[in-house]
Amino acid sequence: MKIITLTTDFGASEYAGVVKGVILSINPEAKIFDITHNIQPYNIMQAAYVLYSTLKYFPKGSIHVAVVDPGVGTERKALILETEDYYLVGPDNGIFSLFEYNRAWEIEFKEASPTFHGRDVFAPAAARLSLDMNPEELGREVKNIEKIDIFRIETEARKIKGEVLHIDVFGNIITNIKKEIFSRLGIKPGDSLRIKTLNKSFEVKFLPAYGYAGKGEFILLVGSSGLIELSENLGRASEVLNISSGDILEIEAQL
Repeated sequence: MKIITLTTDFGASEYAGVVKGVILSINPEAKIFDITHNIQPYNIMQAAYVLYSTLKYFPKGSIHVAVVDPGVGTERKALILETEDYYLVGPDNGIFSLFEYNRAWEIEFKEASPTFHGRDVFAPAAARLSLDMNPEELGREVKNIEKIDIFRIETEARKIKGEVLHIDVFGNIITNIKKEIFSRLGIKPGDSLRIKTLNKSFEVKFLPAYGYAGKGEFILLVGSSGLIELSENLGRASEVLNISSGDILEIEAQL
């Protein structure tokens, strides 16, 4: 029995259910897990981050379908990627930028709705992979795929400019700044830092965990995926600060 996961921007709609129905019509024994259907619509970078932070915890041999596809119906390729541990299935738009892969195939299909490749292309391909069909039977091999530099930041002295990748269910603001950047710049727990957003500037401390801050206090910390987060202890930083995925944050260490 093969595991198939789904990561989409379908939200609380019927679309995720239809994708599952297609998979189960082809392989009734498939075991389907939802990673999330709450990716911000069309937000490829957020989807890439969610895949990066979650797929490593699934068993080897799993098949991971990702459908965040603003280019659906265009000439962008529909992909199957084979990594060391699993298959990735989804559009060639940078959503798989953070994965090393051994081989890639462009899925070939005759008929599909130009607005719903999740149902007509990706779900059938994943289901057939779960029945041990070879990717060669589903498409032609390709050498290159679309890549996005998700961890691109700007650094200057003790100043870092990065981007918000994701707002989690607690309102924590997850950036694309890796913890190694703080180490390289000599920023350590207890240091004060100045945060600048589009319309705000304020000071926070870099702390080891949420509980080291007072209730309602804003802090920076290293999140579970190894990226820097801006959080409000026992609150929702994203709502209070009016920050969304895709916004720019500037962090400056105080001398």
